[in-house]
Amino acid sequence: MKAAASLSSHVTKHQFVYGLLREAIRESGRIGIAKFILREVQHLAAVEVVEQALVLSTLRFADELVDSGTLSLPKRTTVGKKELDMATTLVESLAAEWNPEKYTDDYRENLMRVIKAKMKGKKADLVAEEQPRDAKVIDLMERLRQSLDASSGRGRQRGAASARGKPRAARTTARATRRRSTR
Repeated sequence: MKAAASLSSHVTKHQFVYGLLREAIRESGRIGIAKFILREVQHLAAVEVVEQALVLSTLRFADELVDSGTLSLPKRTTVGKKELDMATTLVESLAAEWNPEKYTDDYRENLMRVIKAKMKGKKADLVAEEQPRDAKVIDLMERLRQSLDASSGRGRQRGAASARGKPRAARTTARATRRRSTR
């Protein structure tokens, strides 16, 4: 009864219990594990504290996991510094700030278009799906080189023109400076 009496007039009992659970999980440094049913299917989830919210993240049941030993994954190999630098540069060139608005539920949007169109007796105008990627095996290193050349083509041409006539050491230093300045 004391807990209920200590509630301020604007905080409901549900809000108090939510806040109490959130702070207990935060204080313990643990996450909760829960099972819930969504669309007639049982799911496993982690309940964790993120800022002021309790966040539910779905997990997989043990029988849904695949033993990685049954997969034919490439063995860990020594990678050359040049190749690793090139691949890292490609990843960095493709990196961007996380923008959740960029990702939309196309299925739901198309479903709503179909429903609205049927209500009007018309045919729906659907958002096209991304084209399936080509399944051909590609030379990753060659693709990396092409991508890097395309993304820095102008800078390389300008840099090459200004580096002509300089000793090799000066050109190498100029290239290294340009690389650092683009990051």
